[in-house]
Amino acid sequence: MSRFPCEVVALVALALTPLLAAEEVDGEWYARIKLGGLRLGLAEAGVIGVLGQPAAKGAQVEEAATGLFVTEWAWPAQGIRITLGAETRKGAQVVDRLQLTAPCKLKTPEGIGIGSTAAAVLAAYKSQLDPETPPTERTIVVGSLFGGMIFTLENGLVTAIFVGAAAE
Repeated sequence: MSRFPCEVVALVALALTPLLAAEEVDGEWYARIKLGGLRLGLAEAGVIGVLGQPAAKGAQVEEAATGLFVTEWAWPAQGIRITLGAETRKGAQVVDRLQLTAPCKLKTPEGIGIGSTAAAVLAAYKSQLDPETPPTERTIVVGSLFGGMIFTLENGLVTAIFVGAAAE
């Protein structure tokens, strides 16, 4: 089901950030990351309000790295996968991370989406690039691996966007 390069999948699998509301995430720019009404910290009812019921819902599992109880929802026809997390098994689930691929049409407030050029990503997020993870021809990290956006590139175009924490 995944279209993400092995490096991104491995980073995501390593560890993920503790559950944070969008306004509590590092830096003002991160709090305003919205993709068509979706954002980190959005409650599951809000997700359904934006996207409708998911085509698939995974089983809830406890993530050893974070201690969160997570479940993945997918809208494959829209190119959207969302991981919801809660601090307890029966706790309120909120968006913990977003993964977008084609044919997703959602864009960041800066107008970046699937199909955008690497040059457009670099121009839009020049001041937020991760100095620890410099851009490559395959990946641009905005914010950091600990909280931000990862743009996956092929032939100079964005093919995937990950929002959240890919490392702890």
